[in-house]
Amino acid sequence: MLQSLFFDSATSQSYSPALWVNERLYSYGEIETRARHVSAGLAAVGQTSDARRCLLFGHRSVAAYVGVLGILDARMAYVKLSPEIPATRIAAIIMQSGAPLMLVDRRSAGVLEEVLSLLDCLLLDERPDISYTRT
Repeated sequence: MLQSLFFDSATSQSYSPALWVNERLYSYGEIETRARHVSAGLAAVGQTSDARRCLLFGHRSVAAYVGVLGILDARMAYVKLSPEIPATRIAAIIMQSGAPLMLVDRRSAGVLEEVLSLLDCLLLDERPDISYTRT
């Protein structure tokens, strides 16, 4: 699998250049460390919710590349969502995917607020007594 090939390269050449994004060079080791962290977090959440899919909402960034590797390493499929497509289309894809989890990069968080306003969402801040996981 893709992530296995990447992690094998990271093991053999941890300090070698792996990715150039936004005028910064990232080594295999840096990317691996971040991706394994994402993978561990998703695996922990996935065990309790039996999640098999994860949405990845973000621009082309190091966070997005790390997210792909982390999702795949957690043995999940991912649905890539671009913040540049219309919010109504993003909301439709979210609903169709049935994915219970979403990774979001900071730069896209503002767009996500508009998308969420189009979905039926349960605001946990307003009902702290309720725990909700979409199945």
